[in-house]
Amino acid sequence: LVPGDIVFLETGNYIPADVRLIETVNLRIEEAALTGESVPVEKNAAALMDKSASLGDRLNTAFMGTVVSYGRGKGVVVSTGMYTQIGLIAEMLQSVDEEETPLQRRLDELGKTLGIACLIISGLVFISGIVETGFDPERMVEMFMVAVSLAIAAVPEGLPAIVTISLALGMREMVRRHALIRRLASVETLGSATVICSDKTGTLTQNVMTVTRLWVDGTEVEVSGTGYTPTGEFSVNGSKIELEKVPGITTVLWVGVLNNDAVLEPISGDGVSGFRIVGDPTEGAMLVAAVKAGAS
Repeated sequence: LVPGDIVFLETGNYIPADVRLIETVNLRIEEAALTGESVPVEKNAAALMDKSASLGDRLNTAFMGTVVSYGRGKGVVVSTGMYTQIGLIAEMLQSVDEEETPLQRRLDELGKTLGIACLIISGLVFISGIVETGFDPERMVEMFMVAVSLAIAAVPEGLPAIVTISLALGMREMVRRHALIRRLASVETLGSATVICSDKTGTLTQNVMTVTRLWVDGTEVEVSGTGYTPTGEFSVNGSKIELEKVPGITTVLWVGVLNNDAVLEPISGDGVSGFRIVGDPTEGAMLVAAVKAGAS
């Protein structure tokens, strides 16, 4: 793709580039990967009045890496590759300079302070020794060796080992609380944090919808199972039921499948297998419920 190409979008498509929409029909796009919005965003082809609108407010633009969850549309490619919004984010991550942690800065300051103090004290010892013993060359060499030995002895050789052990113990405690840390020095940084601000929407949730209850023929039917894994049972008042005895359930799920554009796909990788929904999350939840009832 190059800027100026026309792309056609329909349910389940991944957006291949940043696209300016020129035609939409009930088009909704899942932008959680880019903006954190937990529900699909309804798009249109109308021009924006605010030129400085944020990504979440650009309703006439589809962004690379997002997924069409409902409807269809047509648009013109405006950016590709590293010039897309996803590409700009990737470039920002690559250009970030690593900063020293507070602990590393304090250890550097401590090292400089100790180094300067050692040099001053060693120099004073050397000068005082020469003054007391005179300017005998042999005595000057001996005093120089004493001053150097004193400077070496003042270096805290065990400090790095002590700091590493302390951080390792802190990392072990955090692992027990299910927090994985890649850099050992980050333990001290996290320990220094007093307030953590987090955006909950689309961040702390799994962005998964599940059908848990059906209302059929005046009866409330409970559906077990979580996520998009199509395994679960149907029960009434805690007792498992046979679907043949409540035909309304099959009818409800059948209607939900016929009016559905979502697709249930198996996924696997790194020794982990599961399922995902391509399309609208609500339609995906109804589709999974129908598969639990035996639909294929």
